[in-house]
Amino acid sequence: MRRFLAAVLLLCSVPAFAQNAGGKWGFIDRSGKWVLPPRWDSVRSFAAGLAAVKVGALWGYIDHSGKTAVEPRYEEVWSFVDGLAPVKTGGRWGFIDRWGTVVIEPRYDDAGGFAEGLARVKQGNLWGYIDRSGATKISPAYEFAGSFTDGLARAEANGKSGFIDHTGAWAVAAAFDDVRGFSEGLAAVKSGERWGWIARHGASKLSFRFDGAGSFSEGAASAREGGLWGYVDRGGKWLLKPKWRACSDFSGGLAAAKAGNGWGFIDRTGAFVIDPKFGDANDFSEGVAAAQDLQSSPPPGKTPFPQKN
Repeated sequence: MRRFLAAVLLLCSVPAFAQNAGGKWGFIDRSGKWVLPPRWDSVRSFAAGLAAVKVGALWGYIDHSGKTAVEPRYEEVWSFVDGLAPVKTGGRWGFIDRWGTVVIEPRYDDAGGFAEGLARVKQGNLWGYIDRSGATKISPAYEFAGSFTDGLARAEANGKSGFIDHTGAWAVAAAFDDVRGFSEGLAAVKSGERWGWIARHGASKLSFRFDGAGSFSEGAASAREGGLWGYVDRGGKWLLKPKWRACSDFSGGLAAAKAGNGWGFIDRTGAFVIDPKFGDANDFSEGVAAAQDLQSSPPPGKTPFPQKN
């Protein structure tokens, strides 16, 4: 899951990591109250009871009480899945367990978290997949590779994107200009300058008529039209017409949305149940959401938004 600002890019999605220069990060509950006050430079959402947090230039992990579980000593990290997390140290990526013990030695140029028993890793210029023992299961052969969801993973070859199965075979041919992972049986794909959704067999499910598209979650997917974002159902009909500068997938009935210069959370009617008073925000996970203190954020237009794969 990765952070792309929909106001800048063509995907309305708030994944599991957050980084925004200036404001400190903490965690809020569903009423919008701080449960862990903002004191970290960047964070990722809670997963498996732990959240990655950045202190200065280094990353570590905390538990739900805010207590340090793994000391900050990594250059970069991702969340724990099935007891393992990818971490970068000495310029190389490996995997640790919940206690910070190295399980797979740092030897990769890049890496993502485990999903469906496999983790994507980069060696040289190509991506492949390993299992939990570190054994190669799909040899590096792709210009880009994503995490597996619904049995398929996005992959790129010769500048085009499609989907591979657990054997590395193409399940949906690499014929699209961009794709997002499958969710609820559909995947957002880009053809030319327009986005739509396809089913697992690759056939178009919804017409390519949107300027941007996100993944389906709880029966709704974000879509962009006329520079603003809203939500559509599985038939492509607007559930909530476009009116937000950026937004995220629904999680537990709430979605992060940006109005003006602030982020808050909307319900399925489109009403803000948590006012847009944060500098940035992630989806709810394990009962809390990562949020950035707007009071300490830099002025609009002066904040760099780094893009992370």
